[in-house]
Amino acid sequence: MPSARRRVDNVMELEEENVQSDYTKTLPTELLRVIFYFLASSDPARLVDAPKNSPERAIRRSTRINTGLSTSWRLRGWFVVAHVCARWRALSLGQPALWTVIDINLGPSWVDAFIARSDPLPFVFQTKPKGSGYNKHHAAARDLTFNKTLREHASRMGQLNVDAEYLASRRDDFNRYTTVLPDRFFRQYPVLEVLTIHGSSISSDMNSWASFSAPRVQKLSLNGVKTFPWDLPALWRITHLVVRSGMLSNTEKVNMEACLAKMPSLKQLYLDGVLPDNRTDRTPRLPHIQRLGLRDAGRRLQAFLQYLDAPSLRAIDFTHLAGYSDNHIPFDTLMSSALAHVPATNFTDLTVVRSMHYPRVHISLRACESAEDVGLLRTYSDGYTSGGNVLTCQASLSDIDTSFLALDDAVGETGRHILELSSTARSIAAGATPESVSLPFPNVQTVRVIGDWKPQEISESFSTMTGVKHLRLYDPASFFAFSMTIGDSSSGLLFPQLDTLSIAYSEASQAQAWVRSRYPGYGSRDTQDPSPYARLDNLVNARVRIERPLRAIYFHQADAFISAIREHASFTGADCSLVVDLIQEDQGMRRWCDSEKKQYQSNDPRWC
Repeated sequence: MPSARRRVDNVMELEEENVQSDYTKTLPTELLRVIFYFLASSDPARLVDAPKNSPERAIRRSTRINTGLSTSWRLRGWFVVAHVCARWRALSLGQPALWTVIDINLGPSWVDAFIARSDPLPFVFQTKPKGSGYNKHHAAARDLTFNKTLREHASRMGQLNVDAEYLASRRDDFNRYTTVLPDRFFRQYPVLEVLTIHGSSISSDMNSWASFSAPRVQKLSLNGVKTFPWDLPALWRITHLVVRSGMLSNTEKVNMEACLAKMPSLKQLYLDGVLPDNRTDRTPRLPHIQRLGLRDAGRRLQAFLQYLDAPSLRAIDFTHLAGYSDNHIPFDTLMSSALAHVPATNFTDLTVVRSMHYPRVHISLRACESAEDVGLLRTYSDGYTSGGNVLTCQASLSDIDTSFLALDDAVGETGRHILELSSTARSIAAGATPESVSLPFPNVQTVRVIGDWKPQEISESFSTMTGVKHLRLYDPASFFAFSMTIGDSSSGLLFPQLDTLSIAYSEASQAQAWVRSRYPGYGSRDTQDPSPYARLDNLVNARVRIERPLRAIYFHQADAFISAIREHASFTGADCSLVVDLIQEDQGMRRWCDSEKKQYQSNDPRWC
């Protein structure tokens, strides 16, 4: 048994070890700064509602955040580093840039604190209300904070977001309700660079804009405008512009388009529902535009692209809105209009989504020059694409602003060509043949596909893409259709250079189902409804017979599929070596729905 002296020495040694492992004291200051800035960019300061019975109440540090708000709200996010220890607090308070993103939902007291701590730097003022339901006390606190911040700190605003809740309602000359920007908005903003205005039926008093001054504004987003002073001198310096509205008259649309010619530095442009109904003789000339987003009726899209003069254009993202009164523009015609500006020969990677929403067929695609630009396809709540598609994501106003105003510093301009097209084909009657679609991308090497296809539709759509080497399929329907097509050489071989096939929707839990029939006798080669494995086996053998064998077949959790196939082959007495020898673990991009978290997960951050 150790002596008392030895026990004391052991305790002292243990205490010394604990002191040495206190990283709050040992981490270098420069490393801490990097960590703090990373946290501030990825985990913004925000309020969370902690109800009376929530464990969040146990970690309340101050009632200061509750000024003008409910007592159940708590501050969370990167801000907690300021409360770890005195050293971390002093370091964070000594970094004004950490405090420059200010959310009005923090409450009046914390907004004041963030403004003071970010001094003298310009700050971002985010004003969109958050939380569920309407609370008059919270709304009153937000209004007071909004008014006070504009009145006292407009000179330091680098980015201002004006949301619908701060607009004033009035009646126009025809006794119709409209909204206007509040008088307190019109003032001087000497360092303002980004301005977003979101609302509905926003009318502009031209006299009020005379007192607006923002000599450094470069990025502008207008949503829901009804009238706007398109000849405003501040617009001439714009480099990034977003305009979304379904309320502009054709005169306003023409004025808006004429305004584009007065923006010599414009690089990124997104227009939703604001293209003129009747094309004028004026040709839209945008000499420095690099990225263009359009969302409108097919005839307006076609006319705009037909006359567009944009020699620097590298990326086009356009969506065809199909209205029942709109003259139908074929998918291939719209694509040809876009490919006149971004040639099809530039693309090497293609993602295609095809969805049936009777009586319409919707097709979305994304063609990229580099695999680094592969991403999810945007869909809209008023569109026809499926909301549960693993290759699509729902677009919001903030998503469009972040993308086209380049508000995310992590996303830089690559200069590479990108085409994103979403279009609804002509309405079809039950049992009728849908509109044929041709994908003229001769240099594409990787294709990602999901959706409802028939073998004949696949042959028509992909027949010119003879250079495809890698095919990734993201649902059983696309596998079913392609398995019947890429091994059939009777009418010309599809994908003659195909090297690898990826079953990108697979999981180990599906392995047994892959080799079993839904009906008695399932699994036999003579079965009229063959299993997925039987289809794969037929495909592999067919490619061998025509001397175009596959090099690899990729599965996620490949070992489980190999085991299931071997077990099945042992039962039926069939030879499975030709297929099994090709199976490898899939390292490519995958995305799946987590049923517990009720959200999509991915093995690649670009698809999260």
